[in-house]
Amino acid sequence: MDKMKKILFSVTFFLVLFSCAKNSSVTIKEENTSFFESPFEDIQILYLTPSIKKGGSGFILVKSNIPLEISNIFILVNESYKCPFYNYNSEKKLLSFFGWPVYQNDLRLSVVYRKGEKWITNKLEIKKSYIDYGKVKIALSDKFGIEKLEEFNIAKLPADPLKRYEFILKELSAKKSFDAIKYTTENRSKFNVFKFYPYNSFKDCKVSSPYGLKRDFYLKNKNVRSSYHLGVDFVNGKNFSIYSIADGIVVFSGYNGGNGNYILLDHGAGIYSSYSHCSKLLVKEGDYVKKGELIAFSGSTGYVTGDHLHFSIIINGIYVDPSEWLDENWVKENLSPVFDFAPLGDD
Repeated sequence: MDKMKKILFSVTFFLVLFSCAKNSSVTIKEENTSFFESPFEDIQILYLTPSIKKGGSGFILVKSNIPLEISNIFILVNESYKCPFYNYNSEKKLLSFFGWPVYQNDLRLSVVYRKGEKWITNKLEIKKSYIDYGKVKIALSDKFGIEKLEEFNIAKLPADPLKRYEFILKELSAKKSFDAIKYTTENRSKFNVFKFYPYNSFKDCKVSSPYGLKRDFYLKNKNVRSSYHLGVDFVNGKNFSIYSIADGIVVFSGYNGGNGNYILLDHGAGIYSSYSHCSKLLVKEGDYVKKGELIAFSGSTGYVTGDHLHFSIIINGIYVDPSEWLDENWVKENLSPVFDFAPLGDD
């Protein structure tokens, strides 16, 4: 009889575990609670970006049918990135922007929120375009980095090109003072107004390196570095003027390792723009800047092979294709719908 009870207990325990596993998808480690799927009964989707490309951006506007703390609802991207919601002219209307990381082959989206003691997840379906951004090999000159003596404030660099390259990477890493991914992932936007009609000051510039490329750097026929290009490189002569693409608050302005002289602007609702390798910075942390305001001049500071601006757009820790945000047609098709409901925030 005792043997039969043990068997029944084991079978029951297994079925409970199987049931929990079937209804659980991901875990919030810091809260030790699990997600489970639920129909859209507590939120109403007012607008969802109809399609998104790999490396691209999207957004969702929802209406909540239950009281929700703003900290208890977010978009979950690929079980890794949490894109928070922001109040949209009403405690019940919420807006969130998200991106598809260019280095991840698929996109999985869910709306996640807390209801009582449980976390609810609702999967989102969206049309996806798989883009192949290509690869490129970049041959570095044997003299790469010689001009960095003054920038690093040192008297001498290693004579051997490979040792010099390793030394430069080590120096740049040591001089990194700000982590943009960490900041834009862990912090909510400080700018409480989002009216993003960008000013494209790059129309007269040439693109020297587009977004999304997988780049392999070679020195003396040795692959010394590989990376995805998470921005667009613009060139327009030496020390050309750089303007803010939209209203925002300066989150960081200073020297930042491989980025050289670097600016990060907070435009609200989790949208940030960054400007790297500048020769001179004209704004400081905490400054409010207007769309089209002169904020810096291009340069060759940090990890570079020549004078240019590396421009990026970051959404809640995800680098996305900046060319979308500078395209008037894309802005009209993808951002205008949110303004049809009413502008976000107050002037």
